Amino acid sequence: MKFFCSLIVVGLFNFSAFAEENYYLKVKDMFEQSGSTVPTQAELVGWNSGRCYVDSEPSKPIAGMLVGFNHEIGGGNGPEFPSKVVFKFDLLSNMNAAVDYFDVLHPSMENQVIAAIGREQSGITEMYTNEGAAAVTVGNDNYYHVKKNGKYLVARSKAKTGREYGYCYLFNKLK
Repeated sequence: MKFFCSLIVVGLFNFSAFAEENYYLKVKDMFEQSGSTVPTQAELVGWNSGRCYVDSEPSKPIAGMLVGFNHEIGGGNGPEFPSKVVFKFDLLSNMNAAVDYFDVLHPSMENQVIAAIGREQSGITEMYTNEGAAAVTVGNDNYYHVKKNGKYLVARSKAKTGREYGYCYLFNKLK
């Protein structure tokens, strides 16, 4: 009888309550939903914070920020060949910071973000549309794609090999 009672207790206990949520797949689904659209430049300009998830730790939130900015290229060539302004964006994350690291803009963090964008902007292409999303190529290895899903911007980090290794959803417009 003792054995039977133990089975009933185990059978009634909900083990799924302890299963970790796979937020990586949930945010990936937000990105891939048919209602997701290509965001406009106006929706991308500025600083938007949120959370990112990587395939290797799909339940662990990571501080994330999408920064959309204008970048002047081709300066210094005189009046016959004037510079032009192109739109770019960068996706930043900080795995070692608190998940809300980018959620509140403070001067030291703002200076760090500006410095990071300054270092990376020459390796980021002008924004274009690809795979139904706003996109940029970063360096020789990666693409960032961004879609609009309801009130969120949803971003994907993808290697040129095709491997998708990170998804972010951005929900806090900072500037």
